[in-house]
Amino acid sequence: MRSSRVPPPRQSSSIRHPVSNGSANNSNNDTLQYNSTANNHNSHNHRPATRPILPQRQPPHQHHSTRSSRIKTSTTLIILVLGLFLAICTLFQYFVMGPDSFNLPSDLDLNNNDGGSTIGDHGEEEGVSSKAKKKKKYKNEDAVLFDEFGRYIIEDYDANPPFSDILPFHHNSYSYILHPLSTLPLIHHQGVAGIYGKPLYVFYVNRGQGIASFGVKSKDYPIMEYYTANNAYQNTALLGFRTFYKGRRNGNLLQGNKKREFLVEPFDSSRTRFSQLMDSSSGGDLNEQEESSKYPKRRMFIGANDMTIQEVDMLNKIETNVTYFNLPEEDFGAFVKRTTISNLDEKDALHLSVLDGLSRIQPVGGKLEAQLKMIGRTLEGFMNVHHAGSEGDLTMPFFRMSEIADDDAAVVVEEAGHFCLSYIEYQEKDLLPIVYDTNKVFGEDTSLLRPMGLYEKSIKEILEAKQYGAARTSSAFAAVDDVTIWPGQEITITSFYGRADSITDLPIIARRITQGGFAQFKLSRARALIQQITSGAETVTADHLFDKHVEQMFLDNSLMGGIPVLLGDVDDDGRNADDDEKIKVYHLFSRRGDLERDYDNVSYIWTSGEIVV
Repeated sequence: MRSSRVPPPRQSSSIRHPVSNGSANNSNNDTLQYNSTANNHNSHNHRPATRPILPQRQPPHQHHSTRSSRIKTSTTLIILVLGLFLAICTLFQYFVMGPDSFNLPSDLDLNNNDGGSTIGDHGEEEGVSSKAKKKKKYKNEDAVLFDEFGRYIIEDYDANPPFSDILPFHHNSYSYILHPLSTLPLIHHQGVAGIYGKPLYVFYVNRGQGIASFGVKSKDYPIMEYYTANNAYQNTALLGFRTFYKGRRNGNLLQGNKKREFLVEPFDSSRTRFSQLMDSSSGGDLNEQEESSKYPKRRMFIGANDMTIQEVDMLNKIETNVTYFNLPEEDFGAFVKRTTISNLDEKDALHLSVLDGLSRIQPVGGKLEAQLKMIGRTLEGFMNVHHAGSEGDLTMPFFRMSEIADDDAAVVVEEAGHFCLSYIEYQEKDLLPIVYDTNKVFGEDTSLLRPMGLYEKSIKEILEAKQYGAARTSSAFAAVDDVTIWPGQEITITSFYGRADSITDLPIIARRITQGGFAQFKLSRARALIQQITSGAETVTADHLFDKHVEQMFLDNSLMGGIPVLLGDVDDDGRNADDDEKIKVYHLFSRRGDLERDYDNVSYIWTSGEIVV
């Protein structure tokens, strides 16, 4: 039988898997080769291998891995050495050259507020020292004239030259708006409480907590005694509104904060940022880093019908904002003070006891202005404090004299009185107790400079002790006993100081003012009243200051005898007001009096909520 011969495969023959042209994996893994023993031509009976032999993967080169590891190790060492070198240089700069060496130059610092074209920036004077430049930055830190409510801002108001003003705000000089650092104008006085409201006259200065005097009808009927400008600049910080915090922080041992107790008075004149204290080259005892902690930052915001003062105390991490305004559109007259206390600490709660109110409040008892100045001590014999609430209730004190102390044969018993009602907002139904005994707060310090009573007793102990209000000039402090303000939170104490015709009116007034959101709504209405008056002169130009100037001039002229209304039987018979006897033209506002023009007399018509013709 003839055997068939199978030709041997070629030496280079191979079986390949199809691979795309773009593939980079063109290795032996994609090729299957037959065994080379199939090339044996001498063995005719040998058949080619039908089992492909897969290629073996080559082991990695050990010397390549060692080289990469050495490179990574050396790079890490270099980075560590450079980092250590930079840390040493930074520590050297801090301890040898001082922290100020890290500050950017003023022309490169994006946060520098001295540069740029801002209102009130008149350029840099030649020959001004670096200390003076720093002080200039401190005095006009933000160079912002108005806030979001259109209120004028005065930085470090109590360190500026003294000025006096009234609510609502007036001005007689356009240069005041153009040059905010110049002396402020001295203004006429007028209160605005709406057509059916009862306005109080209110004077304020840039000292202490601002309010220098307020009352009803005229200077003869003060709630806070009237002083002319030269005396008001000295007395306001002591005899006006005061606030005392007796607080503690529990601290956190894990964060290194210890428990601390403190007694502090915001807006205290001893911590005013006077330039002589702020500039160490002039004999100041602190450097710039310590200034902001010992001397709080203070601002005044002057609105058309409200005024706010602000203190940011970074030493105790407390911010205090006090807003004043006349209570509008009510049949009882009152002056409102809202004190907002904020906890600036982000981690530690603030535990406070607070006294907030008037150092000296005058009772109702006839015309008191001349008598307070001439026979003040004798007049105290007629003074007393009554209470509208139940026995032991301190929330509704009523300040009045037993009789009018006139040199007259007839004895006139006084029925009207002044009141002080206070609460914490969002807790309006719970009226706060009032501390009216001045000795309980100031002790034997008759100058009223320091609250010596708070050094000896807590506010709770003062409230539990018996108070005396007879035959002495009283105080009117709203008392808050041990309230907790959590980090980032705040509370607002709202107080109403006014006059009532009878002590029986106090519960009615209390029910009215303790309605939810009452104070916030009345503040918005006080601002809206001014907007209604100035809406007839609304001006919109490219110059915002000019627009405000036109509105202010219109307001000044309106409050100095303008805004007539027609009263009586108004019909359409064609006759004008001069010819019709049934019609009377009544001017809602009139001009009289201020702290500088003390020869003018403040005069109001005090009605029962209705205009009397």
